[in-house]
Amino acid sequence: MSGFDLRKHSEIDRYINFEGYGFIKGLLFDLGAYPAAIASSGKIFGELYQVSDPLKLLSRTDAVEQYFPQAEQSSMYLRRQVQVTVKNGESKKAWCYYYSKSLSDAVLIADGDYRSHVGKSSS
Repeated sequence: MSGFDLRKHSEIDRYINFEGYGFIKGLLFDLGAYPAAIASSGKIFGELYQVSDPLKLLSRTDAVEQYFPQAEQSSMYLRRQVQVTVKNGESKKAWCYYYSKSLSDAVLIADGDYRSHVGKSSS
């Protein structure tokens, strides 16, 4: 999503193809420079991508998200597999990065849509 797009700097785009929009269960927060998701009963809306080389992609996205599989307690985000509900109601598995640090200064994005939230705050 625009506003926090580190994909281009990490050469992630060459491993992904846009598949569509969907939502996962959780809550979304604005940390200022980027969003933070946590597992919960709410809805977080976002984009779903097909991945051509999962091992290469995950190592690159892990670096961007500061996820350290061998030292999760030191990670800023934790990578977890989630169920994504897409437009037709179908459920698909995907990877999500959940924020693992304090949210004390974060602002809840009540509608769970970061792109919409960023658009509102920039107008």
